[in-house]
Amino acid sequence: MENKLVVFKNKKIRRILHNNEWYFAVVDVVAALTNSDKPRDYWYRMKKRELESAGFELSSLCRQLKLESIDGEKYQTEMADLTDEWQNRGAKTNPRRGNGTRGPAFC
Repeated sequence: MENKLVVFKNKKIRRILHNNEWYFAVVDVVAALTNSDKPRDYWYRMKKRELESAGFELSSLCRQLKLESIDGEKYQTEMADLTDEWQNRGAKTNPRRGNGTRGPAFC
């Protein structure tokens, strides 16, 4: 598996090539899109809200892959390929998204 780091809005997003597809660390994407000081908490609350309101488990769209952390150790991390399934799910479940708006609903 190949690891690469990408930068979006001056935020580092970890990614890994797995089965010829790029998977991105969900908490890194949340941090980049929301500017949250606590992206893990934000992601936890978002998953909980989605489960309670729509009965859908966002983690079912993720894969657990080992990814290197800041401390140099590798940990199981929720990763997403951010395909149309992610984008369509976000557009349907988030009332802040406009009709036809693309991209995951991390706000």
